[in-house]
Amino acid sequence: MSTSSKRGRLIVAVLALAAAAVLLQPAAYEQAAANGDGRPIHEFADPGDKGLAIRTLRLQHAGRENGTLISTFEHWKPNSSASVPYLIKRSTNDGRSWKTIATVEDGQSGEGRPSPVKWTPSLLELPQRIGRYPAGTILLAGLVWDPAKALAEVQVWRSPDHGRSWKYVGVAQQSSADKRPIWEPFLYVAANGKLVMHFSDERDPAHSQKLSQIVSPDGGDRWGPVTDVVAAPPQHLRPGMPIVTRLPNGRFVLSYELVGAPIAADAMIKESTDGINWGDPADLGRRPQTADHRYLASYPYVVWAPGGGPRGQLILSAGYSIDSREPKQTPEQLQSALVSYDLGKTWHRMHLPFKPKECDGTLWGASLLPSKDGRQLRLDSPAGRPGSTHCGVFAGQANVGTLPYRADFSAGDDPGWVRYSGTWSVGAGNTYVQSGAGGKSLVGSTGWNDYRAATDVTVNGAESTAGLVFRVTDPELAPTSQDGYFATIGADGKLVLGRNAHQKAPVVLATTAVKGGVVVGAKYRLTVVANGARIGAELRAVGSERILASVRATDSAFRNGNIGLVSSGQAAFGNIAVHR
Repeated sequence: MSTSSKRGRLIVAVLALAAAAVLLQPAAYEQAAANGDGRPIHEFADPGDKGLAIRTLRLQHAGRENGTLISTFEHWKPNSSASVPYLIKRSTNDGRSWKTIATVEDGQSGEGRPSPVKWTPSLLELPQRIGRYPAGTILLAGLVWDPAKALAEVQVWRSPDHGRSWKYVGVAQQSSADKRPIWEPFLYVAANGKLVMHFSDERDPAHSQKLSQIVSPDGGDRWGPVTDVVAAPPQHLRPGMPIVTRLPNGRFVLSYELVGAPIAADAMIKESTDGINWGDPADLGRRPQTADHRYLASYPYVVWAPGGGPRGQLILSAGYSIDSREPKQTPEQLQSALVSYDLGKTWHRMHLPFKPKECDGTLWGASLLPSKDGRQLRLDSPAGRPGSTHCGVFAGQANVGTLPYRADFSAGDDPGWVRYSGTWSVGAGNTYVQSGAGGKSLVGSTGWNDYRAATDVTVNGAESTAGLVFRVTDPELAPTSQDGYFATIGADGKLVLGRNAHQKAPVVLATTAVKGGVVVGAKYRLTVVANGARIGAELRAVGSERILASVRATDSAFRNGNIGLVSSGQAAFGNIAVHR
């Protein structure tokens, strides 16, 4: 792998991932369909511009400006020596529209300045006074890179007025005299109130790359010595792209990618009690994995959010989802995240708010930002844009895994849903399966256990069945290929409750006739209940309390999982609600 430039590193990483994808995928492999498009954060005038590594913060220490979003991103012109500054974007309506309020250029002067490339920014709003700088001060750290000189500098700037103006602070770290570079800075505040920067470091010949750390006692004016965070044998391992979040118990969690892992650039986590001491650098930490054998790889991002349970949600995203059994990529590529409700002990799968369109860096440096109450998750990601082969910068926000959950499709899309099979459309407050062969679309967290889920459902074919799947884990593309339960109605006039076991024939647990039959084109309200080993389903006409059919069963095969919509033919669904 090239160590002379990030551009070379990116090319090699992409090629390596592409090669891994070929090895991991069976010949007939297909991805699940997209679950909606994101909104652009910036409209690029030049198709030759490229945007990656978006970082967004929500102001929390800005008085009347609290809740304002401030964002910046890696912005450059590939194969050009033209200098492009960081753009500072501001949104006062939760990301529905953006305005550029400032630009930040190379802070150094002299021959060859400004350096042309501004990469991998990190934004931090100080939560408390550090040194001379009060809470609400914003820091920006970014990788300023001159490819011609192979000079990489982590420069730091400071804003006293919530992003409107910026003062250059200085160079915190730079490449070595023999042109070994550094990359990907990330800023946070440790438990002792000191400012910490993590970064990827190629300057040590003993390691192709390692994760390093520096600490500032005064808000970034002075920095202490470099210490190792992750520096493990063998030499070819390349831990990189560090992100740190703090848990409500005071501990800190670091996420990073481990390039050189046996299968892919595995998403790893490591913990610290105080945000400074990370234990033995040779300790890689652990790779989060779900009970249905999913783990993540490439460009991870970790964040803690309230909601989801008494200990909140620890959420980890990355570019790729891998099935550890074969191994192979899973259908949820570019739209999968892991969530833990017990601060990282166990992990479950959920979906991202949107699937970025592919480009020359899809999801590279994507980031997560929860809403204040944790019920909404925002994904900022590089994604394809019209008129250019280069990535643009996009965002999407939705409730993707928190109960109670509702979806009425009134906005004309289905954020957070992953369409595993079938031809789907959204309109008039419904989502439709238009394909005669039916389809499957899932939402929510595989950590959901006991709940009640309901949907309006319309069977639109004389031989169609349609309904809900629940407690779903380990899904493949086919409508019945997953672990979990189903409740369906059909034109044959029956309500059926059953179980799907992965890659086995469905098992009917209970069935009953629907009073008056099932009328093709009529709208019904289907409700399923899961409470421990007791599961059941009820059917009513929409707007009526009269129960037309009811089935119950006791089955302990599956205790948690997603909910979803399923059909064997054309159908319509709407007004979906899930609650405990």
